[in-house]
Amino acid sequence: MIIYLLFIALVQTSCRENTLFNAKLDPNHGNGLTYDTTFHAITSVIQDDSINTSASFPGLPVYHGLGYISSNANAYFGGMISGVYMQVVPEILNFNFSVTNTAPGIGQYQIDSAVLILPFTTGGSIIWGDTTNPAATQGYTVYLANSSLSLDSTYYGFTTVPLGTQISATTTVNINGLKDSVIINGVTQSPHLRITLNQAFIHYADSILALNYVDNPTFLNTFKGIYIAPDTTVASAAAMPYFDLNDENGYGTEYSRGGILFYYSNSYLGIYDSVISFYFDPTYCAHFNSIVRKPSYHIASLVQTGGDGTMSILQDEPGSDIDVKIWGLRSLIQNGKVPVINMAELNIPIMPVPGFAYQDSLYYAPPKLYPLGYSDATGTLYQVADRYPITSTSPLQIIDGYQHVVNGVTQYQINIPREVQSTLVNYLATPSLGDTVHLHIIGTQDYLGAYQVVTGGGSYGSTPADSIYQIKLKVVYSKLK
Repeated sequence: MIIYLLFIALVQTSCRENTLFNAKLDPNHGNGLTYDTTFHAITSVIQDDSINTSASFPGLPVYHGLGYISSNANAYFGGMISGVYMQVVPEILNFNFSVTNTAPGIGQYQIDSAVLILPFTTGGSIIWGDTTNPAATQGYTVYLANSSLSLDSTYYGFTTVPLGTQISATTTVNINGLKDSVIINGVTQSPHLRITLNQAFIHYADSILALNYVDNPTFLNTFKGIYIAPDTTVASAAAMPYFDLNDENGYGTEYSRGGILFYYSNSYLGIYDSVISFYFDPTYCAHFNSIVRKPSYHIASLVQTGGDGTMSILQDEPGSDIDVKIWGLRSLIQNGKVPVINMAELNIPIMPVPGFAYQDSLYYAPPKLYPLGYSDATGTLYQVADRYPITSTSPLQIIDGYQHVVNGVTQYQINIPREVQSTLVNYLATPSLGDTVHLHIIGTQDYLGAYQVVTGGGSYGSTPADSIYQIKLKVVYSKLK
């Protein structure tokens, strides 16, 4: 499987390399030195659930969606269930609540309560979906994992892990209230979700902590992890909050990183309201987002038939990607010479959701789309030529992929001149390779499962006016003499 992106949001801060030519700049076009043409696309819709939801990257937040969007709320696309598996390690190794010192009882600590903390950091977390209802809620229940998670394993949205004991009641929270700071013992803390864990869990934690683990991996062999499950019984659930597990936004408190807080006391020593954190640490802890789509009949029909070319839809993975084929590029080759491709801009117009246009503002489109090449020979995905060098984020700026308004129509513009140039060069050398650029168009992966968009397919519409919504490739090139 491919980890598609190193979180594209970072590219806006990167420097451009002077070896990269911005394909949108063409000062000589229209002066008889360059020429343009437009290629139509063959499009279809494919289901892709191969995204790795357990990946972590140094210095980047780990965002996971946690909640339920009902099919009633997102009528055209359908519903989604998103839960979180995660592990935690103790803030202090060998800490336990049952130490006995020379004076009887002097070391005996009493666990007063245990609370699961999931940070909703105002620096990056989002609520995706319909947040217009001020009383909108989501419900969550916590379970122990009954099988060890592993940093060496890859987990996908469809992966499941056997569950053990339920360790919380179902906790219902106001979705919009997650954005608010929380006052703890008179101190304002960064926004977070709090789920109180039950007495059964406290007894369990007390017993395993008495074993005095020598290191974090040994601890995780016993305390395998937890699963936070969304309540799927609320038919009106319409929004998905995203939480940042590892505090990469830099708040630096036990309330701004995912974990379990134990509040404890020792009356003999006069210790009250003390707290110790068992927190998510990506160095030791595995995690993944369990994401289940409940596609509507509209989407199921498009995916099952491969799409008919008149309509394309995209959901950030795991979900639906757009399959695009640009064929007939050999027409650019003249007198046995491959022209210089100055610009190759794939335009993907955004359409209102058919019959449910009001959903556009509630379940909004991805901020950016991204192209991956698809090899028909091997059936595998690859990075397009325009993405190189992979070690630099500068090519991502040139590829663009963001929304632009052209003649009143909002469209994504994806620049792939190197990919087109490479296809033509390879075709001229080996015609059996074909002259088709085959792409899978995906969304960004910062917030797994969020975002959706409807676009016109390559053959959308029955009148010339409809052509503004068709997916097309515009090419500007220079002939070689």
